[in-house]
Amino acid sequence: MRTLVDGREHGLVAGECGLFVNWAGRSSSYAPGSHVCWCETPLPVDDRGNTGMIAQSMPATPRLRALFREGLGCGLASSPSTDMLRNALGEALFAAWQFETVRDARPVLPEGLVKVHAFVEAHYFEPLDLARLAAVWGVTPPHLVASFRRHFGTTPMRHVWNVRTQAAIRMILRTDMPLATIAELCGYGSPFHLSRLVRRMTGHSPRGLRQRGTHQPGSVEAGHGLRTRNNALPDSAEDQSHDP
Repeated sequence: MRTLVDGREHGLVAGECGLFVNWAGRSSSYAPGSHVCWCETPLPVDDRGNTGMIAQSMPATPRLRALFREGLGCGLASSPSTDMLRNALGEALFAAWQFETVRDARPVLPEGLVKVHAFVEAHYFEPLDLARLAAVWGVTPPHLVASFRRHFGTTPMRHVWNVRTQAAIRMILRTDMPLATIAELCGYGSPFHLSRLVRRMTGHSPRGLRQRGTHQPGSVEAGHGLRTRNNALPDSAEDQSHDP
């Protein structure tokens, strides 16, 4: 498969997958009879220095193939629940890509720090402070702060607000809920606070983000031969019957 990303060509062979980011345009071509899957999403952060293939192509692992299959099983029908499932599968696919590409190089994290990190992901909408997070690990707040800085390059509470903001951005992009409701669901004290952190993370107001659009459809059938998209996406050129 050959993919032209903002004027630069990248290639995938059978059994490989790649993650692409484009800003001006993207087109892919592949041989008739090939089986090609993709998903795509708009990027909330406008970082135009980051384009083309991200990292190197890699084998389409069983984990990635399984997520693609689940996404394809959603078909083309559109409904709130189906779109929500597609979005969740897309996020899982990007997370799986990141996991697969770095798992061999990941530093070993203390088990307690992993527990705190997972706790924040599961309870970000609740009142959280250093004392409560430190109690999850059974350490003092200063020890938790030092460990977070050493392993993640940030503080525990900054991580909490990042997780809350990311969750809020997903709701802004994918629902019609008022900002006040999103702020309450994501653990913010006020819509103003939410707006400030969303703008800090993305460079856009919540209203501006919502106007940029939401769900983008993925593939259902393969072997169409040519397509053009304008979003970031991982492609899986798996089980191709011909070389690109």
